[in-house]
Parts: sequence; structure tokens; C-alpha cells
Amino acid sequence: MSDLRIQYNEEMVGAGHPTKSDTLNRLMLAEHNHDGTHQQQARGFRTGLAPAYHDGDTLTFNGGVLEIDGKLYSLSAATGVTFASLAADTSYWVYVTPPATGNTLAAGDFSASTTAPTYSDSKHGWYNGSARCIFGFITNGSGNIPAFRYSRGRVIYDGDILAASITPSNVWTDVTLSIPAGISLMATAMIWNIYVDTQAYVLLRPKGSATNRFATNYTEANGQRTDAAQEIFTDTNGRIQARFNVATAGNIINIYTHGYQLPEDM
Repeated sequence: MSDLRIQYNEEMVGAGHPTKSDTLNRLMLAEHNHDGTHQQQARGFRTGLAPAYHDGDTLTFNGGVLEIDGKLYSLSAATGVTFASLAADTSYWVYVTPPATGNTLAAGDFSASTTAPTYSDSKHGWYNGSARCIFGFITNGSGNIPAFRYSRGRVIYDGDILAASITPSNVWTDVTLSIPAGISLMATAMIWNIYVDTQAYVLLRPKGSATNRFATNYTEANGQRTDAAQEIFTDTNGRIQARFNVATAGNIINIYTHGYQLPEDM
């Protein structure tokens, strides 16, 4: 970058001169707008704009500041955003698009899309085109957003959501968790191991992993049920795999989605 300081052989000229360039403000304008606000900010910057559940199609985002492709935009106060016509059993990602003018965000700058974001190394964030992704959610069979609590990228459902009730014996079986699809996320799953005929424990692994597996709760008596919470990465479609460590005739695994963790830099 060239030296923008006023040089010894230049005149000190302010803004608005009819024929001469503004040298007095040149250095300041490299990083600031004409009103003194910052023009550039560290890539990936975000403070606030945390989502909160309001109802089946509305989320409230608290006030904050968001960097989008090198410029800062602010949401001055908690703002409700309604996402109309949500489809049932669908993953959505929430994007913020820079306003046409100014740097103040409004509800209309937020949108929900079924298109998953990709990480931009140059922008240091998750994007779809020029829009920055800040959240992801799913809808239930009625097309409503399930109630949840949010903190620092972590989403916990108010009530666990049944993903599958399976009798897999010792064969790896796919289970799709109730989390946004399109990128690999870490999910929290509640595992029920229900004894029917065989002493056994549950094995879990991310879908597509041949070696990354671990054991969870064990049952050893007729009618016994053991419960355990497990954190596990999914594939990009929200899937994991489960089975028993030994062959069983009727033992049951119930798997519930308790919540999920969004990427740290979203």
C-alpha cells in the first residue's frame, strides 16, 4: 500500500476544494467513512445478533454489529424476523444481506434459505454469495421451528426430538438427526438402550467413518433401559450410524436429538 501521509511537497487541502485533491483527510479516509464511522473491520467480526425463539415462524435477533465482506453493519435493537411459508421437515440457514444504503440493518435484511453456506477463506465467514450466514434451524412436520435455547452457537431444544427407534442388531444403521443439513455439525444425541433379549451396549459413529466409533450405555437385565447423552459429529446430511456390539434379536435403540453446535466462526 502506498504512503498516504501528507508529503513535504504537498499542500494541506481539506474536503470539497473545487480543483485540488483532499490531502488533509486522505489517511483517515483509508479506514473511515466521511461521517467518521469505520469503513473496514477485522474479517469475521460479529458481536450480538444472537437468535432467540419467538414462535413457530419468528425468531428475535438481539442488537449487535456484524462484519460483511469488510464492512460493518449494526442492528440497533432486538428485532423480530418472521420467515414466511416455511416448508415442513426442512433445513434452513439464516443470512444477512447488506442494506442497499447505509450501515443499519433491519428485519428485511434477514432471510432464510435452504441453500447451505460455504466457508470463505477470503471473507473469514460462512457465505452464500454476498450474504453472510449467522444461524441455522430446522422445521418440524408442521412447518414450525421447534422451540430452542441458544448460547454461543449452541442450540438446545426445549424438548428432545425423536430421530429413530431401531432394532439394528450388530449392523450399522443410518440415523438422521434433527439438525440443519448442508455442513457437518456436532450434535448432542440422547441414546436409549432398551434390553429385550441380550446384554449389549450401543456403538455410535459419524456416517461415513470406518474407524471413528465409540461405545455408550450398556444394558444387562430384562426390561432395563439405560440413557446417555453423547456428542457426535454428523455428515453433511445430519446422519450418524448406530448398532449394538453383539447380535441381538430385539434390543431397541431410541435416538433423540437434544441439540447441535454451529461452527465457531458462523
